[in-house]
Amino acid sequence: MGFDDKSPGVVLARTHSDAEPVSFQLLCDPEVLPPVVCVPALPAAGLATDRQTYLYSKIRPFLSDEAKDITCPAPQSITQNGTQKRMMV
Repeated sequence: MGFDDKSPGVVLARTHSDAEPVSFQLLCDPEVLPPVVCVPALPAAGLATDRQTYLYSKIRPFLSDEAKDITCPAPQSITQNGTQKRMMV
């Protein structure tokens, strides 16, 4: 199954992986495209502090130096004034 931005409303499909693709016109009138409605992106909630601590202390030692700060950064904690800072574990 495939799509192409040069042919809006057309889908290419195969009955099996070795078959020749067959095109299907999905729109009644290819000149009239439906409106594009984007769903708003939801911000990621992030990991709980205990999960961050686990990853930092148990998993981080097995990572390459390049991946350590990306995959398992130091856990974050909330300070009294509401700002976030990195905990030293």
